[in-house]
Amino acid sequence: MRISEKIYLKLQKEILQGKYRPHSRFPSERELAVTYESSRSAVREAMAKLNQAGLVKTVPQSGTYVTDYQGEASLDLLIQIMKATEAIDADILISLLKYRRMAEPFVAREAALQAEAHDAASLKEAGDKLIDQLENNPGDIKRATELDFTFHLEISRATRNLIFQLLFNSFKPIYQFCTDIYYQSPGTPEGTVDFVKNLTAAVAEGDGERAYAVMMKAVIYAEHQLQSMTVPD
Repeated sequence: MRISEKIYLKLQKEILQGKYRPHSRFPSERELAVTYESSRSAVREAMAKLNQAGLVKTVPQSGTYVTDYQGEASLDLLIQIMKATEAIDADILISLLKYRRMAEPFVAREAALQAEAHDAASLKEAGDKLIDQLENNPGDIKRATELDFTFHLEISRATRNLIFQLLFNSFKPIYQFCTDIYYQSPGTPEGTVDFVKNLTAAVAEGDGERAYAVMMKAVIYAEHQLQSMTVPD
């Protein structure tokens, strides 16, 4: 990992953990270069990423300040953080997985309870495409990620709850970021194929509790796979 990336991840973590409070003045490039025993150019690159992520802003003739990201930011901040890094931060990953464990099994149960025949058919069609991709061309991670997202989007649509659909759509860049990592882990195609078949059957049968259990098992499996990948502290 480049020095600028290491500095960026360290500063990002310190901001998110509260070492630098919103509206407080941020250390200068010179001070940070001394702290991290690095060049000013490396610090400047790290600062540019913090600006891009919306965590700091520079006021001309005044200095750089931490933004009020807690009160003003949306999912866009999380998306920018993830796009600006070459490796996902461990704390962010764990927080995302905790949210997913809370939300997705509930959505799967609602899908099974609320889905009409055409919803179940659309879900099966999306699932069949994903299975075909994983069984015949598992090396195309980008395509697998796209089809995986479509399958989960069909689950949210089957709930017939507009809020669930909009929320899931808003998470698309984040979901795809994590899914790209997931499909790089050995054994994930086989595990996903079993999950798709079982979840599709549960929704078609209107079995909410089975759908909940299938999704919970899949989420826990994904947690183990993602956390087994190398992430920076």
